[in-house]
Amino acid sequence: MALDAIPFQSSLHFRGCGFQVPQQKVTNAALFAQNPKLNQEVVRSRLGLEERYHLADQESMIDVACMAAERALDDAGMPASVVELVIVATWTPYQKVPSNACHIASKLGLPVMAFDVSAACSGFVYAAHIAEQFLNQGQYKVALIIGMDALSPYIDFQRKDCVFFGDGAGAAIVTAREDGQKNSLTRVYSGGQTDAFYLDQQAPYFHMDAKAIFNQATTFLPIALAELFAEAKITLDDVDLVIPHQPSRHLLTSVFEAAGYSTEKVYINVQRYGNTSAATIPIALSELKQEGKLSPGDLLLFVSIGAGMTWTVGLHSWAE
Repeated sequence: MALDAIPFQSSLHFRGCGFQVPQQKVTNAALFAQNPKLNQEVVRSRLGLEERYHLADQESMIDVACMAAERALDDAGMPASVVELVIVATWTPYQKVPSNACHIASKLGLPVMAFDVSAACSGFVYAAHIAEQFLNQGQYKVALIIGMDALSPYIDFQRKDCVFFGDGAGAAIVTAREDGQKNSLTRVYSGGQTDAFYLDQQAPYFHMDAKAIFNQATTFLPIALAELFAEAKITLDDVDLVIPHQPSRHLLTSVFEAAGYSTEKVYINVQRYGNTSAATIPIALSELKQEGKLSPGDLLLFVSIGAGMTWTVGLHSWAE
């Protein structure tokens, strides 16, 4: 369904996208060998996890993200020189300072405003929403937004939750709508339990309360979806594709079942990459583009939830 038919329209157009993952593929078999206590059937059948990618020694996540950005520019048919704004979503920065965005802008030769956003797994949609505000002001015409995270350094491979996470980066080139439409159909939230997922300053590993995350996701997201559809005066039937954050297949199906929706239109690729946090949605978007599953004017629904808690829902049209 084209957004032209919706009374309340999104003002952001995605012009191109690309992604990159590290070199080192980590299969379930490798994790099972390292941690025999893992329930192999649950990991494969219930969680839907099969493989993920982790940074190899001497591999830089900044380089991985730059490759994703270059692919997004190629996909958009634009040179890097047209980018006027760089926003990077990450909670695993390469350094405390400078930001990942500054590192990437420097490597791409972009003397532009660049900054990071920390909203965990909701980060990419947060970044897109922020970019939308800058673009609508007219000060900038083209923005590069990147979702990237390297979670492998913070994984305790002797815990059961070691199976969930991978490293990766996804990027998108976005502009404002050419017709001047400036409304937004993205809704961003925060609240709930701040201690459901966290990484202390000096802690070697993250802490995750999987049950708390599950309970909040299946509570907050159905409400947010219902409010979004009511505001847009549409139903899920009007959406062409759902591109969600990828925590696990079980959590994704549970969220949509709790909301009373089918998962028929929900794109799932967690089996290939695991949960790459802020990178999940742009990686999925890039895969869909590569597979020829995006058509001009398609109505896309982004859905995410992450530490904070943060959660988002948003409607976007794929550019003509």
